[in-house]
Amino acid sequence: AEQRLASFFLDFQGLAISALMVNGEAARYARSNGELQIVPAAPLDAGDEFVVEVTYAGVPEPASGPLAEDVGWLTTDDGAFVLSEPTGAPTWFPVNDHPRDKASYHFQITVPDGLQAIANGTLVETASAGDGWVTWTYDAPSPMASYLAMVAIGRFEFVERRAETGLLIRDAYDADFADDAETNFARTAEMVSFFEEILGPYPFEVYGNAVLDFNWGGTALETQTF
Repeated sequence: AEQRLASFFLDFQGLAISALMVNGEAARYARSNGELQIVPAAPLDAGDEFVVEVTYAGVPEPASGPLAEDVGWLTTDDGAFVLSEPTGAPTWFPVNDHPRDKASYHFQITVPDGLQAIANGTLVETASAGDGWVTWTYDAPSPMASYLAMVAIGRFEFVERRAETGLLIRDAYDADFADDAETNFARTAEMVSFFEEILGPYPFEVYGNAVLDFNWGGTALETQTF
């Protein structure tokens, strides 16, 4: 807390909250126009570190973006993905949705067996969740703005290679476009190696490209690491 807080706000819309805790104690909250106001059981003093836990569920829906395109959680023929830029992040998790407020992220995404999940950061593991479901876990420790957070679910083909520095290049292509995508991205490791010679070491733990089966008004989307 940068100042004494009797309450504070996060950006969050749509999904239903079943529990909200601050430092392990139930907190009061109210929602209005995409804002989540949280009132902890006791005020927070300047300099306090605190943990907010929000338990929520539901079917995420997209929101209208500023460029006449929907943002947030969008569906594809075989799955879904998140278009967080510029204001889509609050449609799927509570957050202070401002580019200067960066955080580390950890993702656990459970999908039907036969589908794959991708997200920012390094793939930690895939593990059976039982009954035909699989959980994909990714860890993104480098601080990241909320609009750069992404998840995609579908049928992907993965291609891995290394830059000269050993940096992992991990691409995920929609299965219907894998051959064309690999033609476009086959030299990525070579490119990264070149730019590292000119600009210095790549600052994150992994780099990659994701090609999805979705017709979006933009040509590409910047996310962090993927």
